[in-house]
Amino acid sequence: MKTIIISILGLGVIGLVAGLILGYTNQKFYRKVDPRIEEIDEALPGANCGACGYPGCRGFSEAVVAGKADVKGCLLGGEQTTCKISKIMGIEANKKKEKIVAILKCGGGKEQSPSKFDYQGVQTCQAAQTIGGGFKACTYGCLGLGDCVIVCPVDCIKMDENGLPQVEYEKCIACGKCLKACPRTLFTLLPISTKYHVNCSSKDKGAIARKACKIACIGCGICVKKCPSEAITMKDFLAKINPKKCTKSGKCIKACPTKCIIQM
Repeated sequence: MKTIIISILGLGVIGLVAGLILGYTNQKFYRKVDPRIEEIDEALPGANCGACGYPGCRGFSEAVVAGKADVKGCLLGGEQTTCKISKIMGIEANKKKEKIVAILKCGGGKEQSPSKFDYQGVQTCQAAQTIGGGFKACTYGCLGLGDCVIVCPVDCIKMDENGLPQVEYEKCIACGKCLKACPRTLFTLLPISTKYHVNCSSKDKGAIARKACKIACIGCGICVKKCPSEAITMKDFLAKINPKKCTKSGKCIKACPTKCIIQM
C-alpha cells in the first residue's frame, strides 16, 4: 500500500511540475493572433485550392495581414471575395480588371496529328514526354493525357473526343497551374476579349510542321502581310498575334492556308 501511495504522489508531483513548465512556456512564447486573420479566413471560399500560391486559405489569410499577399490574391473567390477582404483590411481595392483566362496553343488532336508509336506507359503527359520526347508526330503538340485537367482547382478543363483539353473560360480563374503542369508549355494566359488566336506552337519549318500536323502553322507569313494593323509577327516559323494591336478584321483567318488561326 505504501508503495502505491508513493507512486501516486510521485506522479502527482511530476504532473504538477509539467503543468508549471507548460504554463510558463505558454506565457513566454504566447503570440497574439491578429483577429483579421480569422475574419479573412471566414470570407474565403475554404477550398484550400492553392491557386493563391499559399498553403491553403489560412496561409493566404496570414499572408494578407502580414502584407505579403495582395487582397486580390484569392482567384477562386473573385471580385466578391476581394471586396470583403479589402473591407476587413480597411483599404480600397483597385478597379476590376479584365478577366484573364488560360488558352491552349494547339489544335493538333488525334485527327490532325498522328502518333509515332503506341505509348503504353504511365498515362500522364509528364511521363509520356520522357519516352522518346513523346509519342505524337508533332514534338510541340498536346499529348492529350490530361495533366492540366488534374491540376485545375476549379474543374474548368475537360478533354474532348479529339484528345485535346477544352477550357471553360467563364470558370477559369487564371491560376496558372495548367501552365506549370504541361510539359510542353502549351497554355498561355490572355484577356478573355482576345478575338483571334494562333492555335499552334510548332517551330518546325513548313514542310516538317505540316507533315506532323494537318493544321500546323507553316510559317508562310501570309497572315503577316494581310493584317491591316501589323498585329502579327513571325518568329521561328510561328505566327504570333498581339491582342493589343489586333483590330479584329478577320483577314488573317481567311488568309491562313492551314486554318491554324482561330476565333475564340
